[in-house]
Amino acid sequence: MKRTLIVVLVAVATLIVTGGPAAASTWMPAPTPPFDIPAGAVCDFAVHGEPVVDQVKTKVVATYPDGAKRVELAKGALILRITDVDTGVARLADGSGSGLFKYAQDGSFTVDIVGPLLIGFREGLSNISRGLYQLNGVYRIAIQPSTGFKKLTMIHGTVHNVCGDFA
Repeated sequence: MKRTLIVVLVAVATLIVTGGPAAASTWMPAPTPPFDIPAGAVCDFAVHGEPVVDQVKTKVVATYPDGAKRVELAKGALILRITDVDTGVARLADGSGSGLFKYAQDGSFTVDIVGPLLIGFREGLSNISRGLYQLNGVYRIAIQPSTGFKKLTMIHGTVHNVCGDFA
C-alpha cells in the first residue's frame, strides 16, 4: 500500500512538473500579491508578506462543460518575505511547492502538494492550531470557501509554525 502511494505521488509530481502529454492549456503567470494579516488572526502579531521571487505559473488541464476550471496545475519558485509588523523583523519563507488543484462545482477544492508552502490557519477554521505554517513534503489541503475551513492531511513531511520564529 505504501509503495503504491509513493508510485502514485511520483506520477502526480511528474505530471505537475512536466504538464503531461495532453495538457489542455498553456502555462500562465500567477503572481502572488503582497498581503497583510491582522494581529491574532494567525500569529499574535500583525504579519506582512510579499514575494521576493515569484515565478509561479498555472495551467488548466480540465474544465467542466460550462468552461469552469476542474483541474489545474501550479509550479514555480516562490520566496516570500514575512515581516512582524510591530518589530520590523523579517524572515524568508519558501512557497515553491507544486500543486494539483481539483475544483468541485460547489466552490470547494483540494490541492495535492509536493514541496514547500506557506499557509495561514485561523482558530476554529482548520483541523490544526492557529498559525502561519511552513509545510514541506507531500500533503493535501481541502478548502471550503463558503466557511473558510481548511483541512490539512500530511502524507509525509514537516509542519512548522513560523510565528514562533519571530520571538
